[in-house]
Order: sequence, then structure tokens, then C-alpha cells
Amino acid sequence: MKRFCTQIKNLLACNYYSFRLKEVSKSRAILKPGEQLQITGIVRNNGFRPGTTYIIIELANPYDHSDVVFDSNRDFDTAARQTLRLIDISVFGDKTFGCDVQLPRSFGSGVLDIRLSLWTPSKLFNPPGIHYSAYCFHETQWTGFIELVTSNMPMEKVFLSFSWQSPEHLEWIRELSEELVRHNIDCIVSPKDLYAGEEITRFMEESVVRSPICIAVCSSSYTEKANKRDKGVGYEISVLTNEILNGRQRFTIIPVIKDNPAKKMPDCFGSVKYIDMEGQNWRTEPLLKLVTAVKRASEKLRR
Repeated sequence: MKRFCTQIKNLLACNYYSFRLKEVSKSRAILKPGEQLQITGIVRNNGFRPGTTYIIIELANPYDHSDVVFDSNRDFDTAARQTLRLIDISVFGDKTFGCDVQLPRSFGSGVLDIRLSLWTPSKLFNPPGIHYSAYCFHETQWTGFIELVTSNMPMEKVFLSFSWQSPEHLEWIRELSEELVRHNIDCIVSPKDLYAGEEITRFMEESVVRSPICIAVCSSSYTEKANKRDKGVGYEISVLTNEILNGRQRFTIIPVIKDNPAKKMPDCFGSVKYIDMEGQNWRTEPLLKLVTAVKRASEKLRR
């Protein structure tokens, strides 16, 4: 009902133009200060004329929304603001948007709420000191969006080795890496740390060699590719095997079972004890076992 009333108000006030936010999402839910957050979404033209709208994104202290720590209209440069102007959206059509927000290193631990608003383009083109009337088509409520994690202690660094088995498995990998950040463990993982244009094999090799600890997520696809030395997983296993031959301690490779009904690990792991993270309760005892294993391995390496 509220959406309908807003639409009618827009149509009457703005010469049959109207827009609403249909969807918004984020690349990550848990970050460290200084990291980059990607925000994407979909805007729907629910008016009766093709038109253009301008998006403003705000992040604020959840306990005081007047404390806006990020405002795209204030903090983005001209070029970045222009990317949030969605041009010529067809009647009852959708248009996607996306932007990267660099979170300042000065941010502390806590959570940030988000609010998005859709404006007439005059909101973007207002010259400083000159006022043009700008109309807001749609403004969302403040909602919880991201969590920021900091620590006074240096973060443990691990490499997360996995197979791109399915979209659901990849989403779980993202969730695992974020949960580990809460425990002061920073994961090097390809969806986050490998950028377009970089050499994939070099990334894998450097990640394996430079990371003191490797978490191997042994899905059924991972085990199959590792045993066949197939594709990226096969290459990473070859590098790990070579590292072991050159003196790397086996306890620095921690196997995790996920999406693997047979619970079969790669042959090269031998009888190493794994952590079973199948099921919905992996964030409880299994996650704590993994955190303990990582920290124990780190302590042994420092001795």
C-alpha cells in the first residue's frame, strides 16, 4: 500500500515519472576497515514515461543515523557519481547499477546501516552555491548492511584452496572466509583477491608458497580434481606436494570436508585428520575446531 501511494505521489508531482529500488546486494557482509565493498542493485521504472534517475547511497552509525560515515553524493568524485545516474529506463523496465566503496582505515569495529534514495538528475548536477529543486522518488529505510572487524593483534594469514563446484559452494566459501575474519583469521581466496588481468597460475602459486597455512576445502569436486591433477585444484595440489617435499610441515595444511558425501580426501593428504563442516551447524563446533587448528598451527610455526 505504501509503495502504491508513493508511486501515485510521484506521478502527480513529477509529470508521470516514478522510480523505485527493486533490489540491493553487497559483495561481502563482513569486512576489515580499509577493504573495498561492492554494492549492486536494480532500479525499476514504475512510472508512465521513460526517464532517468540518480542514486544516492549512505552508510551510517546504526545507533545514530545522523552520523553518516559515507555519502556517495558527498564522497564520490564526479566520475563515480555519474555512474549512479541511470539513463533512459524504459516504462516498467529495470536497470542495474553497481559501485565500489573504499572503506577508510580509520573505521573501527561495529556495524553500518545503509539507506538508498532515488532522485531527479538535478540532484547530481546542482552547482555549488546554486539551488535547484530536486525531487526524491524513493528512499529506503535504514537497514543493517555490513559488519566491520578490527583487532589489536596481527591477523593470521591463511590460503583457502577450493574447487568452483557450484554457485552454492562458492557462496559457502565466501561465508566461511567472512566467519574466519571474525576470529582474526584473514583468508586469501580467489573471488576476493584475484583480479581481472592477473595470471591465475601465478596467483595460486604465490598464495600457496607465501601463506604459512592452507585450508583445503575438500568437496567431492576438489578431491576428484586433486587426484587427477586437473585444472586449478590440480595445480595447487602439485605446488603443495612440492612444498611438502621441500620441508613444509604437514600440519600447515588443514583439510575441511564440505559438499562431499563420501568424505573422501585427496590421496596425497594420506591419513591427515579432517574437520567435517557438512550440515547447517558448521558455524558452531566445526568452525571453532577450524579456528583452533589454524591458531595452533601458527603457534607451532612460531616456536
